[in-house]
Amino acid sequence: MYEKEAVLTAERGKILDRGGSVIAEDTLSYRLIAVVSPIATTNPEKPRHVVDPDKKTAEILAKYIEMDEANIYKNLTKKITDSNTGELKQPYQVEFGTAGGTSISHEIKTAIEAESLPGILFTSDSKKILSERTICFTFNRICFKRKTR
Repeated sequence: MYEKEAVLTAERGKILDRGGSVIAEDTLSYRLIAVVSPIATTNPEKPRHVVDPDKKTAEILAKYIEMDEANIYKNLTKKITDSNTGELKQPYQVEFGTAGGTSISHEIKTAIEAESLPGILFTSDSKKILSERTICFTFNRICFKRKTR
């Protein structure tokens, strides 16, 4: 017997006006994650964590997300307090929040991936967007449920 497990995601419906024109629809967006802990790397020839946070990684990411190089570096090198010992330690991974690390388009994701930065990963998410022509006319009539973490 063979068994396979997969996650199936449902596409949410489009919102149409009475004439059948699309006023809101789903789109795929991405969230940027940086693995900063050396524990993630098992083969030094193929690092799976950020190995050059100051020069290469922060400099390149600043070209693509809405965060300057200094703040990206600060995020990549931040320390957290260990809840058991109270000591400062490096987290396993960091995220960049609403300053540019969420709602990344497929084009930006592809461009960042082409830079081949070790330790930089993405997770996908679906979100509802309004068509440009309807934003000013219908925004007050459509309710959005924001995903909470």
